[in-house]
Amino acid sequence: MLVFSKIVSWYRISAFEKGIIMNKNTTTNSALATEPKLSVILNGGSDVLESARIPIQFGVNNALAEIQPTHVLVIIQHESETKPCYGIRKLIPLSRGSDFICFDSAGKHTVTFIALKSSLGSQVIENKMEVYLKEHRPGCYCYYVDLNGNTDTHGISFEHGDDACYVVAVFTKTISLPKELFATKPKSWVWNWANLWHRYEPTDQCSYRKRLFFAFSLKPIIWFVVAVIAKYLWATMSSIWLITAKTTANFLGWRSEPIFNDFDIIWDWHSWNPGQVDWDITRGYDYGVWDREHGKEKYYPITGSAVLMIAVFGLLFYTLLDIILEAFWKDKGLWIVVFAVGVIVIFCGCTLLRSLIRLHFVEKTGDYIRTQWDTETTQRRQISVGKQKPLYFQWLRDTLNTDRLPKKVDLSTVPVAFKQPLVHKFRLSFNAAKAKVCKPFPRH
Repeated sequence: MLVFSKIVSWYRISAFEKGIIMNKNTTTNSALATEPKLSVILNGGSDVLESARIPIQFGVNNALAEIQPTHVLVIIQHESETKPCYGIRKLIPLSRGSDFICFDSAGKHTVTFIALKSSLGSQVIENKMEVYLKEHRPGCYCYYVDLNGNTDTHGISFEHGDDACYVVAVFTKTISLPKELFATKPKSWVWNWANLWHRYEPTDQCSYRKRLFFAFSLKPIIWFVVAVIAKYLWATMSSIWLITAKTTANFLGWRSEPIFNDFDIIWDWHSWNPGQVDWDITRGYDYGVWDREHGKEKYYPITGSAVLMIAVFGLLFYTLLDIILEAFWKDKGLWIVVFAVGVIVIFCGCTLLRSLIRLHFVEKTGDYIRTQWDTETTQRRQISVGKQKPLYFQWLRDTLNTDRLPKKVDLSTVPVAFKQPLVHKFRLSFNAAKAKVCKPFPRH
């Protein structure tokens, strides 16, 4: 019997678009053992799960082991979530061999496992996937992953190429979860009081218990101090600091972030989240740079500090000249005009000279340094990855071979992780214990 699986081979992720598209035309049905194949055991392989938090175990065939993928992007979408930006996402290092995934609602779900590979090392994948793991709110991501292959959207397509990050295999499974696996949200003042000062509702019973303990121990004591005095004192001082610092930065020649950026977070009564405020004063541009477009920099016509300096020196020279002319020359009007014209000519000449030096020397030197730095960094990463290939390949082939996959995940016999085996063993034990005592609250 033919074994049908969806495979997407050697595809590139373009980092200049917003989203990911997996085109149906790129998937193929194949029974060839030489094609890379990813397998995943989901707690017994049943279409109906017995828990909302389940262990999973990965398996690879020899062809996929040859490619040596380093990460698996897990995407869980509920049947009611039609937009590709909704769902649950998790990036799992394949070197773990096994892990846990958690569902947040009852009903039918589509779980997709995407094996990723990078020729520049695993850190490149983690950096690129940060974009797709950034949540706008729980269950809604800023950048989408389109699994339906809609070509009229603005997502990233996996095209054949030699980029730093690409897809090598895909595994998809459809499963259902009954309502009994999820906890019921309490409808009382206790629920509202426990969730006060929190932006979002708790995800599971464990998070809710932590909030309950805090709500009936320290929260009443610090309510007046923190909520009434400290919060608004902090908001006032933060607002004054941000306005003053950003205005000063603009005046001195470093373009700042928008002056009133994140003021809605600072003055939000329902929550206090200083960590979500962008405390960066400037935009990271060099001195005198106003904007960057397509790698080209636009500069200030003149900075506020330069205007102030010209005014101060002009006033000093005018005062000095007035004293000299008052003592030695009676007809001083003509000399003041001559002096003013001279100052303007000298200033224009200095500005032109500075621009020429920046255009013909600084930019070329900066481009050369950046090119050399990128080349050396790429070479170091390739050397580092090359040193790890034989050992990692052997672990994939011997430990995660699909021929050794069990029918059900047994935490006592799961493969030993390639990296930090003791830490991963503790991670599995913790999630197994949490699955027994903490039911998630349904999002739908």
